[in-house]
Amino acid sequence: MPIPEEGVLLTSVLAEILDVVPGDVVEVELKEGDRGDRELIVAGLIEEGFGLQGYLSKSNLHRILREAPRFSSALLRIDAPLENLVQSRLKDIPAVQSVSRKSDALASFEKQTDETMRVMTFIMTLFAVAIAISIVYNNARVSVSMRARDLATLRVLGFTRGEISAILLGEQAVQIAIAIPLGLLLGTLGAKALIASWADPEIFRIPFVISNQTYAFAVAVVLLSGIASALLVRRKLDRLDLIGVLKTRE
Repeated sequence: MPIPEEGVLLTSVLAEILDVVPGDVVEVELKEGDRGDRELIVAGLIEEGFGLQGYLSKSNLHRILREAPRFSSALLRIDAPLENLVQSRLKDIPAVQSVSRKSDALASFEKQTDETMRVMTFIMTLFAVAIAISIVYNNARVSVSMRARDLATLRVLGFTRGEISAILLGEQAVQIAIAIPLGLLLGTLGAKALIASWADPEIFRIPFVISNQTYAFAVAVVLLSGIASALLVRRKLDRLDLIGVLKTRE
C-alpha cells in the first residue's frame, strides 16, 4: 500500500474509533523529542489485522518530529533460500539490536490460537449436531403421538401404510426445507455476533468467513437427522395398533 507524501494513513479500525474519514484533521501529541501537538490530514484508510496504526511518509515524519532523518527499524524482503543466511549475518552486525521474522510471529500466533479454536469448534459442533438430531427426531415423535388417532382412522378407511407415512413424513420434509435456510441465516448472524464479542478490535481482527463446506456440513447433519427420524417414525407407523388407538379417548 503506497504511503502518501502528505497526511497520515490510518487503519480503518483506528479511524472508526476516532470517528474520522479521509480529509479530516487529527491532532497528534508527541511524547518524545520535540514535544508538542501536531495536526495531520487523514490521507486514506487501510485494512490491517493487528493493532491500531498510523503511517507517514519518511519525509513527512521527519518534518513533523523536527529532527534529522533516523531509522529504528528496517523491513526486508528476502528470498526463501537465503533467509537463514541473511538472518545469521544480521545478527553478527553490532548495530543491529534484534532480528525478527514475520513467519515466526505468524507461527507463534497460530500456535496460541489454533488449539483453543479447535477445541471450541469441536465442542460447539458436537453440541450443534446433538441439538439438531434431537430436535428433528423429537418433532417427528411428537407428530406421531398427536396424529396417531387420525392416522389410525385413515388406515381403517383403507389408506395403506405408505400413504399415511407419506402424509406425516411429507409434513416433516416441508418443515425441514423451511428450517434449513432460516437456520443458516440465524447461524451466520450468531457467528458474527460471537466473533464480534470475542475478538478485541484494538488487538487483532479475525475476518468473518464461513466456507461452503461448513454450510454443506450443517445441511447434511439436518438432512441425515431427518432421514434417520423418518425411518424410525415409519417403523412406529407400521406397528400402529389400530384398535387400541381408536379406543383411546381424546
